[in-house]
Amino acid sequence: MGAWGECIGGHLPDNPAPSAHFLCCDWTPKMTDGPNIIPFRGTFPPSPKHLNATGKRAWNLGLLLWSDGTLKERDLVNWTLFAEAVQEKHHCEAIVKKDGEYHRAKNGAFVQHPAILRRQQAENVIRKYSLLFGLLPEARKKRPAVSQAVAQRPK
Repeated sequence: MGAWGECIGGHLPDNPAPSAHFLCCDWTPKMTDGPNIIPFRGTFPPSPKHLNATGKRAWNLGLLLWSDGTLKERDLVNWTLFAEAVQEKHHCEAIVKKDGEYHRAKNGAFVQHPAILRRQQAENVIRKYSLLFGLLPEARKKRPAVSQAVAQRPK
């Protein structure tokens, strides 16, 4: 079977039950890297259907992270939350642009528009995931792999 996977069932190729062969074998394509076998990474998935155009643009930013291996399949839920936060921020900015930053409350006082607080919450989520995925320069700072302290022998 080689590059197409290994049979883990340990059965003979002339097994009378061919369905058992497909159940016990791993048929995912693999590429060989010396003695190790590494599974192929899939292509970057399309954006979730509930995202609008702004959210889809944010989702597509992940293509670069996907190609360099920073974004993995297990991170796609968090990447979706990032795209939803970008979408929410854009939506709140549009509301504030249309209605203004302040409005008159029922008691007559001028108060800040509630969409501004929602926008700030979305910005906090964006900042959180930007740090997590290395989109900000401070997240990409090089950290020494080994402590640089000088070891001293006891006297």
